[in-house]
Amino acid sequence: MVSVETFLLQILVLSLFLLFGYILRLKVKIFQKLFIPAPIIGGIIGLVLGPATWGEKAIIPIPADWIEVYSRIPGVLITAVMAGSVLGIRFPGKREFVESVGKHLSYTVAFYSSQFAIGGIVGAIFAAGVYKTFGLELFAGFSGGHGTAGVYGQILEGLKADWWLVGQGVALTSATIGIVFGVVGGMLLINIAARKGQTALLASPKEIPEEVRKGICKDECNRKIVGKSVTAWDVLDPISYTFCLIAIPTLAGIMMRKAFTAYSVAGFKDVGAYAWALTASAVLWLLVERCGFGWILDRDIKNRIVGTMVDFLVVAAIISLPLKAVSQYILPIGVLMVCGIVGAVFMFLLGKWLLPDYWVERSIMTFGQCTGVTATGLLLLRIVDPDFKSPAVTAWGFSYLLAFPVFSIYMGIGAAMIMSRGYLGFVLLSVVIMIVAIWSVRLFPCSEKDK
Repeated sequence: MVSVETFLLQILVLSLFLLFGYILRLKVKIFQKLFIPAPIIGGIIGLVLGPATWGEKAIIPIPADWIEVYSRIPGVLITAVMAGSVLGIRFPGKREFVESVGKHLSYTVAFYSSQFAIGGIVGAIFAAGVYKTFGLELFAGFSGGHGTAGVYGQILEGLKADWWLVGQGVALTSATIGIVFGVVGGMLLINIAARKGQTALLASPKEIPEEVRKGICKDECNRKIVGKSVTAWDVLDPISYTFCLIAIPTLAGIMMRKAFTAYSVAGFKDVGAYAWALTASAVLWLLVERCGFGWILDRDIKNRIVGTMVDFLVVAAIISLPLKAVSQYILPIGVLMVCGIVGAVFMFLLGKWLLPDYWVERSIMTFGQCTGVTATGLLLLRIVDPDFKSPAVTAWGFSYLLAFPVFSIYMGIGAAMIMSRGYLGFVLLSVVIMIVAIWSVRLFPCSEKDK
């Protein structure tokens, strides 16, 4: 049992790794050019200099029981992250959905399902030499990022898979490779599209502000406002208040998970707490909005709390990555990454036929998110659409909010299918979903602003 004092020390040490990662991002140009977030840099430093690499001779001696705690943090925090990410979402109206979101949603669904199909095929090829669910890490890492590695680990642990920590480590590896490729590959695709005259609103990559490259804003006038307070500060701090709101659906998800597990409810007992928290959050916020109480939440403060949890989740997950266990799958991981990269480029190019005008702007936003994180997509979009004049952000935002939670749950369904029946059924289902999504694009008309 970890004492409160020890746990506090563990969190404080993680904060030092975050700060160290931030300083390196500020000083090292290669990190600036690749736009690598500070939590990833700090986590890699802890991994490379810690016991995962050097054992007892580690340059940074992190106790083994601390590494065990760090490995559990992603699975715990991701439930709150999922609950918080849904709070405050704006649901699209019918006309807005049909005209702006529909085609992009179909494209996003096709992109996600292609990664599941590719992962399943690679997993089936290497089935004899890998653990049963290998391949799902492509979606978990590329589209989900480092945070979703915690979801994947929680799913496998809930399914009583003894390889859950290794799977989480492979997903983290996938996410790290994905975010680097997302930036480098995205820049290359933008340059090719620009030379062919296919971009509508292109700006030079050199125009990216210094504060975006380095990650610091020295000019006080240009600093972003974190949020606006709903509560009076002398009564309850706005951050504490917002954290309390996030806690409601998070606790609901945890209790639902415990109830379904305790009563062995078929079809529900193996679904992770993150999925129930996400569902509870969506239902709760829909009711709040319908009752006219949407003002109770400041979205900016909520986003900052969720972002803080993701930062600690990522650095803890990378530091606790079981490097030796993951390294034995170096060949299948390499093949999975190459196939995932080829698939991502193909899906980007497919956007030319699936999406209306501004296809480069729309496709590059989704490409960035599906190979790295949302910030990667926004970064790439900012290069081709610096003032966000295209409908890419709005269409992608709604598509992501509608599709990603569903596919996060589908990841759990896929793991259960593969463990019980093998890869064939899962691959076929993923391919069918992809084909239906591509076909469904024609069901949605273009809006006037897209013509």
